[in-house]
Amino acid sequence: GGLFDEVIAAGRLRIVKRTEGTSTTVLIGRLLSMSKEHLLSRTLEEQLVGHKPSLVSVEAQARSGPHSPHRSPQCAPAIVGIAAQAALAAADDPQRPASVSESPLWMLLPTMSRMVLFFGERSRRLEPTARVVYAPGEWDLFHIGHVRFLARARKLGDFLIVGCYTDETIHRKKGRNYPLQTLHERALNVLACRHVDDVLLGAPWKVTRDLLTTLNVSVVVTGLTNPYATTEVPPPDSDIGGLGDPFGEPRSAARLAVVQSECSLTMDVIAERIMQNSATFALRQIAKESAELGYNQSKNFVAET
Repeated sequence: GGLFDEVIAAGRLRIVKRTEGTSTTVLIGRLLSMSKEHLLSRTLEEQLVGHKPSLVSVEAQARSGPHSPHRSPQCAPAIVGIAAQAALAAADDPQRPASVSESPLWMLLPTMSRMVLFFGERSRRLEPTARVVYAPGEWDLFHIGHVRFLARARKLGDFLIVGCYTDETIHRKKGRNYPLQTLHERALNVLACRHVDDVLLGAPWKVTRDLLTTLNVSVVVTGLTNPYATTEVPPPDSDIGGLGDPFGEPRSAARLAVVQSECSLTMDVIAERIMQNSATFALRQIAKESAELGYNQSKNFVAET
């Protein structure tokens, strides 16, 4: 029998249209391959593909090395999926001239109508009397830890605005090919969370006085894992990527609050779990990317409702 036979028989199966241009297969592929194709703002050096790309992190290559018990003869350590195989073949061709890499074959197209669909029927609006809570962050690979954090942040006021940092800010902070999701992908994740009232796209790294005033912010929240999560001025050596202290203004105005999500799961934990099992995921990814490619090449338009 089929996986959903009983559900179908009970008349309870509902098929929901996927969000075109993004999927778990795409995200895992980005993580394993170290691809930066999804980051549209890259340096010229990063765009040139005349040199051999680093498709998999050093740690992942070591785990899948020639003497690794986890290595599969069906998958070379630095080859992950269709796109990675093509990139590696091109890079190994000494006659191939340096060229600017092309855009991904498919990607999320963030039209305003799609953003409105995710915004939904939110009836709450920013009012002068509202106690506004502002929660800036990365929100990459949105997970249960994020949801619990936002649920607790929402209880500190009656209107929660979530700030999504730009791709450039996160990439400067974390390096490699982070963020794994683009700004608009991360924004749609946050908009799908019922605790969120509104989203600030491309939020500035530093919370300024202008931001506090314009959005009528009463309290700025951050999590315990943030190195700047302190009511005291952080030491100079805590600076990340030369970005500076993001909470200087709300801290001096006594508007900074540290919220516990009570969840040990983070985006970095998820990424590390995948990388620790890179050989297994690489084999899975080849099959999944084949299916993803087939779907995208044969798909027809379906209206989003």
